[in-house]
Amino acid sequence: MIEDNPARWVGSLWRKRYYGDNPYGRPVIGTEDNVRSFTQQMMFDHRDELYTTNNMVLVVCGKL
Repeated sequence: MIEDNPARWVGSLWRKRYYGDNPYGRPVIGTEDNVRSFTQQMMFDHRDELYTTNNMVLVVCGKL
C-alpha cells in the first residue's frame, strides 16, 4: 500500500538511501519478503506468547 501513496513512497526511498541498512532505513512493518515469510501458525504463536495476563496492565480513568 505504501506504493499507492507517492509521499510515503518517496519518504521510504529517502530513508533507505540516507540511513541504509539500520533501523532508521528499514520499514517499520518489515520488507515484503519478510512479511510473506510469516505463516498463520507463527502469528498465533506470537500472539499466544505476548498476550498473556502476565504482560497486561489494566488502566481505568475518568469519573467512576
